[in-house]
Amino acid sequence: MSTKAEIYTLVTSILDGNEMETTLFSALLDISQALRENARNWVYLRKEDATGSVSPGNTYTTQHSLPTDFRKWYSRTPIVLVDSSGNVAARLSEVPIQEKETYKSDNKFYCDYANGKLYICGNYGQALTIKQYYQSKGTLVSADDSNEWIFPSEYHKILAFDVAVMYKLGVDYDIINNSQGEDRKSTRLNSSHTIQ
Repeated sequence: MSTKAEIYTLVTSILDGNEMETTLFSALLDISQALRENARNWVYLRKEDATGSVSPGNTYTTQHSLPTDFRKWYSRTPIVLVDSSGNVAARLSEVPIQEKETYKSDNKFYCDYANGKLYICGNYGQALTIKQYYQSKGTLVSADDSNEWIFPSEYHKILAFDVAVMYKLGVDYDIINNSQGEDRKSTRLNSSHTIQ
């Protein structure tokens, strides 16, 4: 596995011994991690949350919480309502928040992403568990020297090369670094679909 400290050491090696300022390194590492995790709907980041529930008294304005590590949905019907025996009562697809009144009686949901809230439309005659199937945010590698990326260890070095490329093409830009960075950038882009 590669920790933040190990990635920093590799970046320093890639930059031929040039030690990047740690705040800048952490910022570039965060950007690299976010770009990689958002590149596609990675199986490694898929999760299920079953902590919420709906009851017969709920309306389309009743608030439910999105998981704290929620990034995005990865399917067309990411919300499934199940009864106490685990039987599926409804599979819900999302509608825009401005359409909530239009769909208030249908098997739909809408979200207030800025506030981490989920709202279930429709009427249900029994208590049901809300199962949310979503892509999570990985723990930020930059948050602690011992943090590791959620992906398999053979992919961790990608973050180091991403950071080095961003440094060469941005902060330490010149004609030579541009040429080197562009070569690394094309390698990075060609490898972005290798993780499942």
